[in-house]
Amino acid sequence: MAVVPASEQSDENVALLFFRKALGFAGDDVGEHVFNTFLALSSLGNIIVTTYTAARMKQEIAKQGFIPFPKFFAQNVDVSIGRLILHLRKTRGWGLRWISAQQHQEPTPVGALLLHLVSCAFLILATNGVPPGESYGYGLLAGLMAYLTSAWFGVFIALGILILRIWGPPAADASQAGGCFDSQPGSQAADPHVPKTWGEMVNGSVYGWLSVICACIYLLGNAFPLIASWVPATARFARGTAAWWVVPVAGWAVLGFASLWWLSFVVVAKYRENYQKEKLVYEVYPEFEWADPAGGVSSSEDTQERRRVGGKILIHETVLIAWEGGEMGMFDPPHSSGGAK
Repeated sequence: MAVVPASEQSDENVALLFFRKALGFAGDDVGEHVFNTFLALSSLGNIIVTTYTAARMKQEIAKQGFIPFPKFFAQNVDVSIGRLILHLRKTRGWGLRWISAQQHQEPTPVGALLLHLVSCAFLILATNGVPPGESYGYGLLAGLMAYLTSAWFGVFIALGILILRIWGPPAADASQAGGCFDSQPGSQAADPHVPKTWGEMVNGSVYGWLSVICACIYLLGNAFPLIASWVPATARFARGTAAWWVVPVAGWAVLGFASLWWLSFVVVAKYRENYQKEKLVYEVYPEFEWADPAGGVSSSEDTQERRRVGGKILIHETVLIAWEGGEMGMFDPPHSSGGAK
């Protein structure tokens, strides 16, 4: 406000004006070049975070068995630089000896990343040759992204948190959970044969009332654009964009297609159960560990402090999806004592 007068803020990009005026002493184009550099770095950071998040989301969808070839899209594969270094050392006898290969090894959701790559390439090709801001171009895709991946997912996440807090999730069998039922210090010992909810599994490490308050705020904040998008935009806010109804209609069409896909999945499962005498078995085996709290408390003698401050985190999850034939009897899932992979 001190650098850019209020009379100029409604005409151009405020951030660009700020850099032009603040760095004008260095030349006419220096401020614009600095602004564009920061903008490019910010965009790069956003792309990296979005790629990481979207790949994990696609991987979780594949774990539910809702898309074809779920095993390929759900599994993790080690394609890290650490594995490459170990391969070079084994086959060539050399390979960056001063680097610890084990510290640079990490499984990656390769299938989900490939699916994300294909979807991104489709969106890029769909807007090829369309100037930014034009109707049905970049502005439309940006609006759909905000409507679907931000607002709607935010509403679903908030509702999911509230449902888990109010009604609770289905109980899990502690004998299948790979040691995640370690009792909280000062509490009664956990019985490995008594089913417990996820809330009981992390007893004392999170505050229930805080998650409810945050979920309500998050729900209201994300529900507002879903409702406001059905209000026609005035001429002041509709410059160079598609018609006001295109984004919500297209968003609901995508959600409708996803709902039909899910319903068809349920119908096929019911058909195979009723007519082919096959039952869909879906089992999840989570594995938890106590997280290291902020500050680096991680030694074995500080276990109680880690439990009190750090809480539990999900480190691994084994998902079993199979069709059980009626003549096979009751399916007996594998018991995991330290981790089925």
